[in-house]
Amino acid sequence: MKWCFILVFATCLQAAANGYSQNVRLTLHLEDIKLGKALSLIGKKSDVRFLYSNDLVPVDKLVEVHASDKPLTDVLHELLSGMGLHYRILENKVVVVAPASRMIRVLKVSGTVTDTTGMPLIGVSIQVKGTGKGTVSDNNGRYTIEAPEDAVLVFSYVGYEPLEMPVAGKQQLNVRLRENPGGLNEVVVVGYGTQKKISLTTAVSSVSGDEVAARHAPNLQASLQGLAPGLSVWDQGGEPGNNSTYFRIRGVTTLGSNTPLFIIDGVEQAYYDINPDDIASVSVLKDAASTAIYGSRAANGVVLITTRRAQKGDIRIRYNGWLDLQNLVAVPEHMDTESYLRLQNLAYENRGSNPLYTEEAIQQYVSGEDRLRYPLPNSWYDAVIRENAPWQNHSLQLSGGSEKLTSLLSARYMDQQGIYPNRNMQRYQMRLNNTLKISESISLNADIKLRRQNRYTTNTVGSGIYHYMIHGSQLTVPRYPDGTYGVSNQGRNPLAYTDPDIAGYTKSTNDNAVINLQGTWKILKGLTFNTQYAIETEKYDALSQWPAYEIHSYWDPEIILSRNEINRLENNRSQSLQQTWNNTLTYDLNINKQHDISVLGGYSEIAYSYDDLMANGRDFYNNDLLNLSQSDPLNRGVSSAYSDWGLRSLFGRVRYGFRNKYLFEFNMRYDGSSRFPEGSRYTFFPSVSGAWLLSEENFWQPLKHVADLFKIRASYGENGNQNIGLYSYFNNLSVGNYYSFNGVPAVGVAQTVFASQNLTWETTTQTNIGLDASFLNGKFGLTFDWYKKLTDGILLGLPIPGAVGLDPVATNAGKVQNTGWELQLTHRNKINDFHYGVTFNLSDVKNKVIDLAGTGPYYSLEKNRYVIMEGEEINALWGRPTAGYLTQEDIDKGYPTFSSDAKPGDIKYLDIDGDNKITATDNKVLGSSMPHWTYGMNIELGWKNFDCTMLWQGVGKQDMMVWGAFIENGSWEGFTLDIGKDYWTPENTDARFPRPQKSANKNTEPSDFWVLDASYLRLKNFQLGYTIPKTLLKKAKINSLRFYIGGTNLLTFSKLKEWGMDAETPAGRAGDFYQQVKTYSAGVNLDF
Repeated sequence: MKWCFILVFATCLQAAANGYSQNVRLTLHLEDIKLGKALSLIGKKSDVRFLYSNDLVPVDKLVEVHASDKPLTDVLHELLSGMGLHYRILENKVVVVAPASRMIRVLKVSGTVTDTTGMPLIGVSIQVKGTGKGTVSDNNGRYTIEAPEDAVLVFSYVGYEPLEMPVAGKQQLNVRLRENPGGLNEVVVVGYGTQKKISLTTAVSSVSGDEVAARHAPNLQASLQGLAPGLSVWDQGGEPGNNSTYFRIRGVTTLGSNTPLFIIDGVEQAYYDINPDDIASVSVLKDAASTAIYGSRAANGVVLITTRRAQKGDIRIRYNGWLDLQNLVAVPEHMDTESYLRLQNLAYENRGSNPLYTEEAIQQYVSGEDRLRYPLPNSWYDAVIRENAPWQNHSLQLSGGSEKLTSLLSARYMDQQGIYPNRNMQRYQMRLNNTLKISESISLNADIKLRRQNRYTTNTVGSGIYHYMIHGSQLTVPRYPDGTYGVSNQGRNPLAYTDPDIAGYTKSTNDNAVINLQGTWKILKGLTFNTQYAIETEKYDALSQWPAYEIHSYWDPEIILSRNEINRLENNRSQSLQQTWNNTLTYDLNINKQHDISVLGGYSEIAYSYDDLMANGRDFYNNDLLNLSQSDPLNRGVSSAYSDWGLRSLFGRVRYGFRNKYLFEFNMRYDGSSRFPEGSRYTFFPSVSGAWLLSEENFWQPLKHVADLFKIRASYGENGNQNIGLYSYFNNLSVGNYYSFNGVPAVGVAQTVFASQNLTWETTTQTNIGLDASFLNGKFGLTFDWYKKLTDGILLGLPIPGAVGLDPVATNAGKVQNTGWELQLTHRNKINDFHYGVTFNLSDVKNKVIDLAGTGPYYSLEKNRYVIMEGEEINALWGRPTAGYLTQEDIDKGYPTFSSDAKPGDIKYLDIDGDNKITATDNKVLGSSMPHWTYGMNIELGWKNFDCTMLWQGVGKQDMMVWGAFIENGSWEGFTLDIGKDYWTPENTDARFPRPQKSANKNTEPSDFWVLDASYLRLKNFQLGYTIPKTLLKKAKINSLRFYIGGTNLLTFSKLKEWGMDAETPAGRAGDFYQQVKTYSAGVNLDF
């Protein structure tokens, strides 16, 4: 009777107090104690009362209890499970203990699963935790399952957070699932609309605004590098205000521009200056099905950027400020002084000349006692490069509003000082995004963006500062004690080129303004009209001065070492205007909760104009006069330019989904562009795609608890490329001195280019097959895509008879094919206070030129180091194959050599065509300049108030042909690497460098001897942060305060390091561009 009473009592109380039991934690150690006594002590420590029958519970059995800060439930489980006992915690802190067979009942549990809005969810997986038993919800979200009364039911659904619910004796359990903000139910921005990630049938990669902001990057380019598979970003310079970053989506597809289309808030506009803190999301559209709706501008892919908007509520203020200290990423190591001088002497001897440096002079250079007469080699780095050049950023954002009006105002100030003196940039920008709800059916977005950039830089002299640091004479005093500049044997001084009194300067202002208005009218349920008008204007004003100057000898001031006798001033002003008008009508319909239909139709117009005016004057009275009217009247000039183009388009999309399993989509765009002649001005770009969610099929349910999503996709479509000259279908005329009358030149008009009347679009056809999968309720994710792109109708200059005297006619004739794949793996988890996330992406693409219509090969760079030819990739490395060094035996046997004075130790070039000569016909493709196996790994770690993010990025395979000073090794006067000490001599025939010979080029020819492995792994971004506990900020009314430190380009693993070259060096030549910078950062995030 007593036990029956306990059971009735427990049944009446019903619900278990799991929340209480999880919060109670125990620390106790008991040995050789009776069970009844142990339960009594546990009850006192945990403030619970135990109910049990002495007839059913062995209260006198000796037990042990060892617990250190363990939950009460864990302690009871360890204590009782080994004796076949079970417990139930009731909501009044009463614990009933009894044999498991007396306590557990099997119940038929039913209920409904909905989302947070109350809409039923179809196909939700319901599993009895710890068993293989499960079911799914029906078309009304209903389910029924048998489960023990103490069981836990696990509810999981793609795109929603999994939920565990204890049965606790209940037979009716209604459940609401919340969307997973980062899961497959996430809304992704696509062309002219949005779509849930789970319903995508196309290849789209998305990056959240939080991911962008977490990078602590100054611009969008740096924010996206390594985050999206198939998107390659190369940062090719760190000069303030110079936007030298290159984007490629799925490789190079044409011989012209390969830059993708950037759309910000529905409108094409400048992207390089967008504030990363303003970004809400980024979508990278990669296949033809996702990009076809942008038609003629989308052959290179599309990047969609959406900026943040305010939410209703009190005003929220956010501040992000940081300071970076900039340094060169790679600094080459110069050969030591004595080795350098002896190398120079040997180079002269090998030419047949006397050594340049006597033994006494060598010792003077080495001793360092008189650095004015015997300077160190490579003093340019210390003299020119600024260490820890500052770069600061301050971003402030205010947002909030009412039911009717919400506004977000952001402002940003950036100041970057260059690693060269007298080079800097300041940027001021503001964004105001307003959303006005006029009525329940009509709303208006009114956005304004303003930006001003001021830039100051000394003018580029010749090939540039860094070029002359590398390629100029190394034994030169940069500046003498009295301030006089030294001058090298070539008449150069890189330090002087940082002085505006020598190199001159350019002071520029660039203003950009965008007004973007967008109205939405919900006409009927499911029927929505959207109209958008945007205008972007950009103005540029630059004043450049080249002063007259003289550099005198420090030792004899009467001697002028370098001069510019005539000063010059130039003023350049330009402005552009782009207007965009988009209109869409969308109808969304759901039939019987099984058929999802969406139809979109639209019309768009774009009009663009640009004009430029440049005036210059020469021979001013002095360098201080900055008015063109004060120049010599006979040395003034003026020029101007004007251009415009337009685009009109119809576009549409139809989507259909059946039971969230079978998804189909059709996209099209009909474009008309003013860039083409009337007969080929309009064209049609279609695409089709589909997807099958196998994980929603009944046969998949046994796998649902492991693979909660499994989707396959396929797409096919066409895109175009309108990025050609604006007036190619007109005969081009030019004004100049083309005619002579009686021996006197006369100004006239002459034809320079034939009209291309048959010119039409480049067309890219693309096939894509993809797979999306999610495992263990979203803890692991996988995305894979394979694609094949064929670009046809690439513009080529087909030859015409030379007697015509005009340039080749531009004709649609070339074909290029890209075949590649992309893989992305994700994993996220939380273990108590520690949480982490890892995203890894890997991709590769093979490029091949299919057809050049009988033209080519096309060569580029000095000595034809790159080639474009049929059967090879674009810009393949081109040069001579080699086989080590020539030997005396080779020369004695008459082996063909590149030059008549070839000697043992020179590079041995192979005679490929067997004509016993080394000529251009022996050249062949030597490697790939394109990156292969590009990868990135983003790691996020968090423990309590600490957070850490790092991005590793790299290239698994790439070839680079190094050239210039770094391979000359004493042949000329340039920078000589420390590794150059390993050069060929009769005693060192297995050397790394050939024998040195002054003024000789035979060992610096383009060849596989100088092809290097350019693969690399780089810690692109690192950040460590700490958020102050909210309890300490409550009185100050601060929501969040976070401090962080970090940096960019901090670690690099590359074989190019010993060559002193940055892993992302373009073209393989050191010194011809402004290097990337490595930064050390500190910053603060404030939210109140």
